[in-house]
Amino acid sequence: MHRATIGALAATVAIGVAGCGGSDGTLTRAEFVRQANAVCAKADAQARKKEARTDGIERSALLLAVSQAIKAEQIGALRPPTGLQTSFEQYKQILQERKALYARVLENLHAKRPIGVTAPETIELQTRERELARGLKLTRCAE
Repeated sequence: MHRATIGALAATVAIGVAGCGGSDGTLTRAEFVRQANAVCAKADAQARKKEARTDGIERSALLLAVSQAIKAEQIGALRPPTGLQTSFEQYKQILQERKALYARVLENLHAKRPIGVTAPETIELQTRERELARGLKLTRCAE
């Protein structure tokens, strides 16, 4: 149930990730930063809309899962300038790891099983994601 909700929200949050940049589809640094920051802002806003429909720990997990799914899908579709590709690949990997972590939490909550995730595990991934976002100058994503 929650997996379908997350997937549907990720698919419906639309932003223009194409159409700008070089002839090979790569973005300039400024375009990349602008588009990635826009994804993060929209992902957080969309997740907050969903948050009002749930309560407690499930609400928090849903908020994070929705936001991460949107970010992983839409930021992952961007084509950064050549000089940012290595850092960007690392950032995309962290987004995928956090997406999987929050999906697992939601599944466990829904099935009334132990969450199966430790606070240090979540904090470590969040810290790494923010550090990589700051390195890429994605200020909105580093919040």
